[in-house]
Amino acid sequence: MERYKTRSLDVERTDPETPQVQVAYEVTDSLQVKVAWSRETKLQNLEAGQRGGILTGGNSLNINENLNYAGELGGQGTIAISNANLLPEITNSWNAEVSYYTKSGGKLSVSYYYKDIENLWDEEEVYSSSPEYASILASYGLNPADFPNWRLTSTINSAAKANKKGIEVSVNQNLGFMGRWAAPFDMFATYDHRPNASSDMPEDPPRGYITTIPVRDKYTAGLSYSIARFSLQARATYLESGISRGGTVNYTPPGETTAIRYQMYNMLPSDFRLNLQATYRFSKRYSMFLKADNVLQSQTHRKSSDVMTNVMPEYAHYTNHGRYGVAMVLGVSGSF
Repeated sequence: MERYKTRSLDVERTDPETPQVQVAYEVTDSLQVKVAWSRETKLQNLEAGQRGGILTGGNSLNINENLNYAGELGGQGTIAISNANLLPEITNSWNAEVSYYTKSGGKLSVSYYYKDIENLWDEEEVYSSSPEYASILASYGLNPADFPNWRLTSTINSAAKANKKGIEVSVNQNLGFMGRWAAPFDMFATYDHRPNASSDMPEDPPRGYITTIPVRDKYTAGLSYSIARFSLQARATYLESGISRGGTVNYTPPGETTAIRYQMYNMLPSDFRLNLQATYRFSKRYSMFLKADNVLQSQTHRKSSDVMTNVMPEYAHYTNHGRYGVAMVLGVSGSF
């Protein structure tokens, strides 16, 4: 049995405080401005998962050999290395909102947020062509000659700061201004635009790698009806189509002799969902409810594609289809 050297880790984790400041100012009886700041600290996970772990596979390193090696750079396998010195991510958030209240009981608000992230967690990849490759393996008691074309991965703190920002527009209005018959009805609608933060370009990026994923705007609207003990709410959500970064594949294009590593992306279709909920109150403490989610959605599909290069044949793209029915929940709620 071959033994590999690991390192003992002694790391203490304490839940941090989250300071925040909120200020509101009424410009007029109908116009209000709010400004808020908060500082959040995201601590490391004990186990790596995707990012931000003190351990990987329960150890300080995890070795996985690729049995389908095709000669590509770093294709023989992956050695995931933990990072006990990983610093927490620190996020400073600024939020601003301007709200206008109508005389008919409505509210129109526009909010903007900006997040500045320090010590951003990022995945670092080191290949055999890098000068530090051999020294990193040796520090763990591994012979570099036994791993001639492997890939080392670890989570590190990026030197660059990242930021996230977005805007949301929302409208809430009781429909009683249309007449007494419409007084039990309330409507709401929101528009959410959140650009994705850019990531650092890897040292050896796969073909078709992009640093910024296009944004997917989200629209929400709903209508509620409430009278006496009965209430009914319909909520619809629409999310635009888009992509998310997936894994990489090795493919040899026609006319080539060496496999090339391509970045794959998950092709996310537009998503429309309609949820309904009816509630009947027996008393102040007890009520019965019926929820129905995904009323109109019957199936979804997800496709992986080299959308930025379009050199791979169609049959190489993996497609995942899912069929869904209406999810219904009947229950009784009470407070004591």
